[in-house]
Amino acid sequence: MSLRQINLALIAGLLIGYVFLDRGFAYFGVGSIYVGEIVLALTIMITLITGANLQVLWSPAGYTLLAFFLWSMCILIFNTSGTWINALRDSVIWGYGLYAIFVAALVSRPHVMETSLNWYARWMPWFAAWAAPILILQWPLSTVLPRLPGADVNLITLKAGDTSVHLAGALTFLMLGLHRTFPSQSGRWSSFKESLCYSGLLLGVITAGSRNRGGLLSVLLAVVIIMIFRPNNRLIRLGLVAAIVASILVAFDVSIPTGGGREISVNQILENVLSVAGQSGPKNLTETAEWRLEWWTAIARDTIFGEHFWYGNGFGNSLAAQYGFADATGNRSPHNGHLTILARAGVPGFFLWVLFILALYGGLMYSYLAALNNNQTHVAKLSLWLMAYLTAFFTNMSFDVYLEGPQGGIWFWCVAGFAIALIQAQRVNAAARTPVSVRSAAAAPPNPR
Repeated sequence: MSLRQINLALIAGLLIGYVFLDRGFAYFGVGSIYVGEIVLALTIMITLITGANLQVLWSPAGYTLLAFFLWSMCILIFNTSGTWINALRDSVIWGYGLYAIFVAALVSRPHVMETSLNWYARWMPWFAAWAAPILILQWPLSTVLPRLPGADVNLITLKAGDTSVHLAGALTFLMLGLHRTFPSQSGRWSSFKESLCYSGLLLGVITAGSRNRGGLLSVLLAVVIIMIFRPNNRLIRLGLVAAIVASILVAFDVSIPTGGGREISVNQILENVLSVAGQSGPKNLTETAEWRLEWWTAIARDTIFGEHFWYGNGFGNSLAAQYGFADATGNRSPHNGHLTILARAGVPGFFLWVLFILALYGGLMYSYLAALNNNQTHVAKLSLWLMAYLTAFFTNMSFDVYLEGPQGGIWFWCVAGFAIALIQAQRVNAAARTPVSVRSAAAAPPNPR
């Protein structure tokens, strides 16, 4: 096994650990150095030894990413308050973006993109079977689940919002039929196995959506993107399974308490949807929305219209303490990754962040349309899947402290790096009039719609 293969395996293992154990896995490490930072350090060492194909960054998405890094680093160096430990801790919101660079460089090498997709398709059914039972059982079993030494969370601690993002990714992967292409033996999927996978994912969505409004919205928006661009008969199967699952829950009045004043039920899902839409809802839902809006308004007032326009508040200070929203949880960020960037890096940093998002979507849309034009069905599906998956990430980070943590931030930046590699491969190969090196792309049938 080469060093690059070892590096890919390390990153894959890291991402799998975050999916199945979430916050519990994030506490693996040595002292105050955790597994995400350890793998990043090893990745840097391997890259220094083997080299990296940084030409993959020569695209609008890559340029805006590097500009965002440069501005954020200047803010870290010249506008730091508090201790350097806290400053470095706060700067992971962009520092984990190094994963995007390294993943893009790795995936751009021959056959690595296909290997990565094969890996994803193999663990996806296990995740479909894992998500709902663990989300249901981890609360009543919280006193008996093991803990890592020195950690304040159980080894298995799935956050509903984090899990919803990956449920959105797996569900859209299935809806696009990519599970029949990656890996090679996945074409043998039976209708029964496919329906079981759909059922597991939908139960996960109901369970996680009952606990977290942002997570529920992330799944809905990801599915909407697929429905807009590629309506097909798989949506009928998804709708049928969803109708059966919902009917069973309603008929038997299934209601499972999960703590925090919420329960797993169809009624809780409806209440969450209404609260997202701005309608009246239970007191515990409306109150959380109110204090977030107050905090977000204060940040916008002090940056867009105030004295922190150019340089923000910098890194190292607690935004919760600064704006009067500190509580016993020790939270430092305003439950919105986009506004955290605005608050810490100012309007220029936020502007570069928005440009990066637009460059990602623009590049993936270009890749999708170019693939359709060249009858590259699987490349078109991959581009659409990445758009849907990234939408789930962006949605969840708009309602939770997600981008600021390793289980959310590292996953997001790795998917962004994969997207950058696909975009650049499509640009280069379109100029050379050769297909992107993804399974069956050259032999894809015409009329992929």
